[in-house]
Amino acid sequence: MDVLHSFYVPAFRIKIDAVPGMETYAWFKAEKAGKYDILCAEYCGVRHAYMLSKVNVLTEDEYTKWLKSDNKITKVDQILKKHGCFDCHSTDGSILVGPSFKNIYNRDVVVLEKGKEYKIKSDENYLRESIL
Repeated sequence: MDVLHSFYVPAFRIKIDAVPGMETYAWFKAEKAGKYDILCAEYCGVRHAYMLSKVNVLTEDEYTKWLKSDNKITKVDQILKKHGCFDCHSTDGSILVGPSFKNIYNRDVVVLEKGKEYKIKSDENYLRESIL
């Protein structure tokens, strides 16, 4: 909420800033199927170098097949995947850009407020505020 990011796909020559509180859109035309790097092109903090992902470009036939497939993903996984959460968060306990979702509910977390560290529970309110 307090840093700038810059969505950058070098292969498509697209770069657009992500500004807190501002809704942004980006369009591009992929000419060739394949996987292409996504980077953050704006230094956004100490874990900036971990902000990597891929654009997976499919042929129209592959996309139609994927769209119609009966994948066995749970509703929660579908929501997390749809919103790109797995680009920064794991479910196996490993730390990426953000904390792991493994055992996240009601665990102790340390927060910094006005220069002082506090230990609090990651309860429903904490998680909602963190997401929003």
